[in-house]
Amino acid sequence: MGRKALSIQDHIDLAKKRGYFVQCSPDEQKVKNQIEQRSLSDATKNKHEEVANIFQEFLAVSGPKKAPLEHDSNLYKEFVEYYAASRHGYQSHTTKSKIDKNVVSDVAGFIEGPLTQKYGLCTKKRDKFLVTEKDLEILMTHLWCSDDHNYLHERYRVQLSFGLICFSKTGARAGAIVESSSYRGTNEAIAYKDCHVHMLREASGGFSWQLELIQRYVKGRRDDENDNIHVVLNSENDLQRNGIMFFFAIAAADKALKGYETLDDLMRARLPRGRDSWTLEWKDDACERPVLRMACASGVHETRALTFAALRDQIVSLGKRVGYRDNVKVHAIRANVANNVKNPETRNQVLGHRSTDIHSRHYASKIVDLSEFISGTSSTKNIEMLRSMNHRRDRHAPRGLPRKEQDEFDRSPEVQELNRSIAEATAKMGNKPDKNSTQFKERQKLYTKKGTLL
Repeated sequence: MGRKALSIQDHIDLAKKRGYFVQCSPDEQKVKNQIEQRSLSDATKNKHEEVANIFQEFLAVSGPKKAPLEHDSNLYKEFVEYYAASRHGYQSHTTKSKIDKNVVSDVAGFIEGPLTQKYGLCTKKRDKFLVTEKDLEILMTHLWCSDDHNYLHERYRVQLSFGLICFSKTGARAGAIVESSSYRGTNEAIAYKDCHVHMLREASGGFSWQLELIQRYVKGRRDDENDNIHVVLNSENDLQRNGIMFFFAIAAADKALKGYETLDDLMRARLPRGRDSWTLEWKDDACERPVLRMACASGVHETRALTFAALRDQIVSLGKRVGYRDNVKVHAIRANVANNVKNPETRNQVLGHRSTDIHSRHYASKIVDLSEFISGTSSTKNIEMLRSMNHRRDRHAPRGLPRKEQDEFDRSPEVQELNRSIAEATAKMGNKPDKNSTQFKERQKLYTKKGTLL
């Protein structure tokens, strides 16, 4: 039997029963008349507010404007010139109203041409160094064999290991695995329910472990439950490349799996008779729990997801201890995946890109491998070395200034004044500072200024 067919009158009656009325109240009509805007992340809203404040600052400096304000090319050209003349940095044109495409094109041409020439603005993009498989080996070897860093909790070392392998195998953005800075406070991160542990029978009669990771928090598609990215990790014989074993260590510590309390229990697992595949189950109270979580000296937080800020600090710090000149970034790991996946359609699917142009503009390395096509050009192995973070690594680089130079730096009047300002700003913020507050941002500027003095 199929669904009961409804007559026109049945449809009308059902609509009225559910609260639909042809004649709307004034309040309802007002809501419908409003133009709906796409939801924005907190970081984007903050950027909009920042630009709006700069625009008001520009209007105050430039003098009274005739009302109503005309949003034409001349106005925005004056605005971007004020921005370039009064600040250092990149000008992003974000507004709360839609601007005519011709105006946008005109202003963009003004920025790229006359404005750049007049103020000598730098348009050079930063070089992109990739975190290659060799870089991953260096990081993992140092992390487990020679790292003298004291982590707040040893779980961080295991989580960092799993994170590095996970990003290198999936090409995921950081915000798909841990809590994104753009969605601070949401606790949105990969949870146990997003991780499917499979046992698959091999031709030899044994089985292999497979970890299927589902990325629900894809950039630009967080609200679409049907638009997820699934990537499956294989169990490796080499422990430092075996993300599944680090994942098992985390899951066992959380006692998240049904029927398997320890790693020994998992190692004794076998496929059920008559089955060629089997998927393990999570305990009910573990499904929504983030896999990677915040920790302190006293223990691991039960539900608080690891933040991108915490992960970034751990990865950058590890890279500095290894001797890398440049900061190790999750995006550089992702870029290496992008450069290794040659098929454009597969690359778009794995990275969640809508267009192949994104790769060529933001991910592709400038160093091109021609060894397959032209004899006498550098080998693929050498090209990989030149593209990698390892190319600019100095394993003997000092981690800090010598004691004498550090003392001189700390005693300099400018540094002492900055330290006093930082202390005052910290005291005003209290024990739990709001990272979106003006005071917090001002303190970050003080830290940055102090760093430039080194």
